[in-house]
Amino acid sequence: MLDLLTSRLARVLVRVADGQGRVEEFALSVPHGATVGQVLASYRIQEERIQVTVRPLPRQTVGEVQALQVFPGMVVEVAPAPA
Repeated sequence: MLDLLTSRLARVLVRVADGQGRVEEFALSVPHGATVGQVLASYRIQEERIQVTVRPLPRQTVGEVQALQVFPGMVVEVAPAPA
């Protein structure tokens, strides 16, 4: 709890959808400086056959989502890639 109060951690929400449209949500506290890719790796989510979006997106850049640093309030959404 002290880490949250001193702002050493960023709280992010991870939403994972499956092929049937079911969604699971996980609230996660990670160190500032962590990337979206590191957050996904903590859940063993791999880049293949998935689509990752974040909101709010600080800038619209294709191919860099995994490298974005997380920030408090970020929502990371993971869904199966379109066939």
